[in-house]
Formats: sequence, structure tokens, C-alpha cells
Amino acid sequence: MPGRCLADARYEISQWRTHYNHVRPYSSLGDLPLVAYAQQCACRGGFSHWSRT
Repeated sequence: MPGRCLADARYEISQWRTHYNHVRPYSSLGDLPLVAYAQQCACRGGFSHWSRT
């Protein structure tokens, strides 16, 4: 059934996106997931990773 395949694909993409943003560690961000790094930066008042010197 075509509708079911689309629903399955949407579910799988949602799962992948959650893992990519909330679970997967990034070595360039101190082995933090993207969301954790963004929250940490927000608490410090900005993205020091991209700050100009």
C-alpha cells in the first residue's frame, strides 16, 4: 500500500533526525550531540565556536 510506505519512510526519517541531533556525538563539538552543544552555547550567551577574534 503506497500510503503505508510513505508513513514508514516519514517515521524512519524522524527517527534518524532525532538520533542525528540529540544522540550522535560530534568530535568537533567536544563529543556532544548538536542539541546539547547548542544548549550549552545558549547558556554562555553565544556560539564561541564561530566567534570572531
